[in-house]
Order: sequence, then C-alpha cells, then structure tokens
Amino acid sequence: MTELAERTPDDVITERFENDHVRTLMLYTVCHWGLDYAQSGVGYLIALYFNRMTS
Repeated sequence: MTELAERTPDDVITERFENDHVRTLMLYTVCHWGLDYAQSGVGYLIALYFNRMTS
C-alpha cells in the first residue's frame, strides 16, 4: 500500500494492466468513485475501490 500511496491512479493502472480495454475499464471504475485520474497521492485508494467493487 505504501508503494502505491504517492502515485496517480493512471500510473498504477497503466503499470498493472497491459490491455487498453482493461485499462479503460479499471480507470473508469476508479474515477466513477470520485478519484481524479491525474491526482497524485491517492494511489492507495485504488485497492480499496476495487475491494468495494467486488463486495
């Protein structure tokens, strides 16, 4: 989590996923919950949002 803390959602998703369609879906999902894709310091929230999405 600390590794993701200072990163932007766009950076985290681009690094983790190869397929552009999957990247778009994941970035849409994160932004749907209110994150700005270019805001730094909120990368740790991505794991939280994905966890909420599957619950």
